[in-house]
Amino acid sequence: MRLNNTAKITIAFAATLIAALAYFYAPPFVLRAFCRAAGYAVSYRQMQSASFTRISASGLKLVNANTGTGFIANKAVIRPDFSKMLSKTLSLDFDLYDVSFVNERAAGPVPAGTDLSGLVEIPFKGSWTYRRIDGSVDIFGKGTRIKEFNATGDDIRLHITGYIYKDNTVDSDITIYFSGKVTSSMPDMLTEAVLTEEEKGWKSLTAHIKGDLKAPAIQVSSRLFRLNIKPRL
Repeated sequence: MRLNNTAKITIAFAATLIAALAYFYAPPFVLRAFCRAAGYAVSYRQMQSASFTRISASGLKLVNANTGTGFIANKAVIRPDFSKMLSKTLSLDFDLYDVSFVNERAAGPVPAGTDLSGLVEIPFKGSWTYRRIDGSVDIFGKGTRIKEFNATGDDIRLHITGYIYKDNTVDSDITIYFSGKVTSSMPDMLTEAVLTEEEKGWKSLTAHIKGDLKAPAIQVSSRLFRLNIKPRL
């Protein structure tokens, strides 16, 4: 049976439409699947563009399904690398804009930085907005490898590397930079003994975090000493 021109045009149009839909929707679907497998819930307000090399969305929200912690970005550009999918690994480079951290299960206020544990938690309070967060991660079966994570805000900056696992354990290095506006409300003992002087009045804190995400052990390094903080019970 030979197809007439109308049938040929209809089939060609349908094939083109299916290909376009697959090209647009497959990358977000794969991204969601990998994130879900790693223990994260992903949503967004609007998908602006999507391909196998670049996904752009507004109102992106990523939350750890077990702890309720994550972030909301007004705008996100994600560049996936699917070349390691056979080894069940998805690599992502990302640029996030106007970002706030969230904790959907917070039982009370986050410590204000009156002790060392509170200092490490300050950057993750929802009251801070970061102009930009960029970095690179590998999502794999047991969790997420943070190859690079850089957050830039008016009064706080972050640099993180390490691992976050599906069993809600963490093994990461973090450096936090505080502006003079933030450190002015901290006890002098912390700012003088624990923090390191940086340029333009900023001060920094370097720590290694390991253990349960809800109560990890924190090893703080400064120019004067190294202090191990046991998990809070």
